This record gives sequence, C-alpha cells and structure tokens, in this order.
Amino acid sequence: MSLISLEKAAVVLKYCLQATFVAGLLLTVFLKDVLALFLPVYFAGDQRYLDIITYILRPCAVLDLIILWELSSIMKTIENKNPFVAQNTRSFRNIGLCSLGTSFFFFLKVFFYPTVLTAVVSYVFLIAGLAGLVFSKVFQQAVGHKNENDLTI
Repeated sequence: MSLISLEKAAVVLKYCLQATFVAGLLLTVFLKDVLALFLPVYFAGDQRYLDIITYILRPCAVLDLIILWELSSIMKTIENKNPFVAQNTRSFRNIGLCSLGTSFFFFLKVFFYPTVLTAVVSYVFLIAGLAGLVFSKVFQQAVGHKNENDLTI
C-alpha cells in the first residue's frame, strides 16, 4: 500500500518546482545583496570574497533555474501520461549538462572559499549530471521502442 498516490505526489512536486523556480529567480537577481547580508560572518568583511563568490554562484543559479525549468517540463509530460517523448530526452540531457556545469563552478569555489559542503555539492552535482546524461540515453531508447510499438498497431 502506498503512502501517497502518484497523482498527488506529482501535483505536490509540480507546485514545489514552481515555488522553487520563483524563489530561485528572485535569489539569482538579488544574489549579491543576499550574500552581502552574510559578508561579516562568512567573508570576514572582505569585499573581494563577496565579488568572487557572486561571480561563481550566479552562473550556478542560472544553470539550476534551467534544471528546474526542465524538470517542470518533464512533469507536464508525466501529467499528460506520455513521458516517453523526445522532449524528455532533451530535458534530461540539458539537466545533465547543467548539473555538470554547476559541479564545475562549485569545484572552482573550493579554491576560493574551501568548505566541506562546497566539495559535497560539487560531487552531488557531478553524480546528478552523469545520471541526467544516462537517463537521456535511456529515454532515447524508450522513445524509440514506443514509436516502434505505435507503428505496429
């Protein structure tokens, strides 16, 4: 017996993705201002660190917004009960590439502001990027099989 139905989980995920996208968009626009709030604590008041971290995190934020957009796109195909489409193959590829990009930027951040969390985030996005590229190929094969089955009817 499942705890929550697939349909309810999909709706909750859809709204979570939308809310996260809006919050991420606002954070991307006001990133330097938000980081400046933490300047005395995390950057010892050094403006150079704030600039460097902003230049590293802003591209990550843009890449992560693309990931959220692509996930929302995938959710729409799931809602329509047609997930095995070429669009999802492209979406997973884009998610993989954006995740690898985010991993790279966090790897760079390790050299400027080394923390264990930064290294972990870089590694997690590396794994997510590789998984996205693998899922893209799996969905590509599934789309091929689906199209072949659709023709044999």
